[in-house]
Amino acid sequence: MARVADLLDQGVLLGTRTTTLPWDQVQAAHRLLESGRSVGKTVLEVVP
Repeated sequence: MARVADLLDQGVLLGTRTTTLPWDQVQAAHRLLESGRSVGKTVLEVVP
């Protein structure tokens, strides 16, 4: 695990790109996913 952490720190390995949007932008998130231009994960944040 320490080796992986070192590679991340050095920029050799890159983490998954994540786009986080608030729930009220659910339509924009859907359009992004349908466009095929999204990279990584798309997360909708739900605040109670």
